[in-house]
Amino acid sequence: MKKAIVIGAGMAGMTAGIRLAEGGWDVTVLERQAGPGGNLRAWTRKGHVIDNCIHWLNGTREGSRLHALWRSLGVLGDGVGLIRQPFFYRSHLPCGTLTMWRDSARAEAELSEKSPGDARAIRRFFRDARAYASGSPLARATVALRWFKTSVGDFADSLSDPDLTTFFSDYLGREYAALGLIVAYSAFIAGDADLPAGGSPGVAERMAERFLSLGGKLVTSVRATGIVTKGGRATAVLTDRGEGYECDRVIAACDPHVTFSRLLPPEYAPAALGRIDRDPRTPHFSSLHAAFSLTSPFPPGAAWTNVIGGDPAALPTRTGGRLILRSFSHEPGFSPEGKTVLQATCFLSGEEADGWFCPEAEYKIKKDAFVLAALDAVKTAFPYSSPAVIDAWTPATYERFTGADRGDYIGWLVPAGLIPPRLPERVRGIANLSIASGWCRMPGGLPTAARSGARAAADVLLSDPLPRRFSGASFPGRKKLKKSQKFDLPS
Repeated sequence: MKKAIVIGAGMAGMTAGIRLAEGGWDVTVLERQAGPGGNLRAWTRKGHVIDNCIHWLNGTREGSRLHALWRSLGVLGDGVGLIRQPFFYRSHLPCGTLTMWRDSARAEAELSEKSPGDARAIRRFFRDARAYASGSPLARATVALRWFKTSVGDFADSLSDPDLTTFFSDYLGREYAALGLIVAYSAFIAGDADLPAGGSPGVAERMAERFLSLGGKLVTSVRATGIVTKGGRATAVLTDRGEGYECDRVIAACDPHVTFSRLLPPEYAPAALGRIDRDPRTPHFSSLHAAFSLTSPFPPGAAWTNVIGGDPAALPTRTGGRLILRSFSHEPGFSPEGKTVLQATCFLSGEEADGWFCPEAEYKIKKDAFVLAALDAVKTAFPYSSPAVIDAWTPATYERFTGADRGDYIGWLVPAGLIPPRLPERVRGIANLSIASGWCRMPGGLPTAARSGARAAADVLLSDPLPRRFSGASFPGRKKLKKSQKFDLPS
C-alpha cells in the first residue's frame, strides 16, 4: 500500500486525507496543534467555548455541488442540524438599526424607506444580488462585469444617506470588492448559507471521525520541520520529535509561507507567491478579537452578526470605529447556564496587523487598550448585557498557534478590478509534492480550502492509481477529468 503524508489537519488537509483514504492509500496527517481542525479549532475560557471560524457556511442548500462535497466529508449530513440566520448582518447606527435581511425584498424596502433618494442605487444592488443568487451562469457573468471595478467604498459613497454609507461598509470594509459583498449576500438569498449545529468544532470533529473511520492516521501535537527530497522527489517528512515519516507522496496543507520557509528551501516557492505578496492590490489583512460573557442573550431574540460603533480613536483605522459582534446563544452548550458568549472583531489592514509583532510590554498595552475599547462599545450599545471579558487574541496569536504568516488566517484582501490570482498546487522541481490551502485561490475560506484539498488528492490518485479508488467512482482519464475540473465532486 502506498503511503501519503499530509502536513496540517485544517480543512484542506483533512479533505485531502479523507479523499486519499477513500482511494486506498495509507494516509498519515500530521498536526502541530493538540487536535484537528486548524482554524476550525475552538477553545474554552472560564467555561465558555470560543468558536473563531464559521460565521456562516456556504453550501448548505441540498442539491448544490458544494453541499455534496460537505456531505462526503462528514461536514453535513443526516443528523447534522442547520441553524438558519434571519439576516446577513445588522448595523446599529444613529438612526437605529438597518438590517440586511435574508428576505431581500424586506431588506430593499427597509433601506429604500430610510433614504428614498437612494432607492435607485439600492434597487440596483438587490436586483443584482438576486440575479447572482439565481445560479444562472449568464446572470452571474453579467453581474460580475457590472460590478467588477466597483469597491464597497465606491458604492457606499454613491449614496446620499450617511447611515447607508456606513451600513454597506460595515461588514467587509470599504476597500473590498463590492462584488464580494453581493456574492456573499446572494448565498443568504439562495438559502445556501446556514450554520451547522455544533459550530466549527463540530465540523472538525465530524471530519476527523470520517477520516479515522477510513483507516487514516492522525498524529497531533507534532510539528513538521522539513521535507526530505532525493532525485526530485519527496521521500520523507521530518518532525520536531526526531521522527522521519517515509512516504510516496506529500501534501503540504499548511500556510504556503511555512512550506517555503521552514519545510523547503525558499527557491522552491512559486513565483506567484512572491508577486502576490508584493502587489499592493492584494494586501494581507488579519483581525483583532475579544470575547465576552453576557448575562442575557444578545440581542434579545437573535443570535447573529451585529455591527456597532465604538471609539474611532481607540479602534483600528480600517474599521472606522466599528465592531463586528457575533453571539452564540443558538449553541447552549457553548456557555454556562444563564450566560452567552459574545465575540467582537475588528479587521485590520496589513500595516495595522504588522504592528502587533512588537515587544511584549508594548503588545500588552495595545491589547489591553483594544479590549477596553471593545468592552466600552458593548456596554454602551447593550447596557443590559453586563459583559465580562473572558479572552482576547491578535494577529500575533494566529501566527503563534496556526503558523499563519503575519497572522493572516484569511488570505489576501479581494479588491475591485482585479482578476484573483492563483498559486500553483504542485511544487515545481518535486514531482510528488502538492500544496493544498485556502491560499491557493481567492477569496480563501473553507470552501476554497476544501476544494484545494480535494484537487490535491485527485491529482495523487490520478498520478498513482491503485486498484481501489473512490467508492463508486470511475475515472475517465486524466485529460478528460482535468478539462471538466470536477475534482471537488464526491463520488
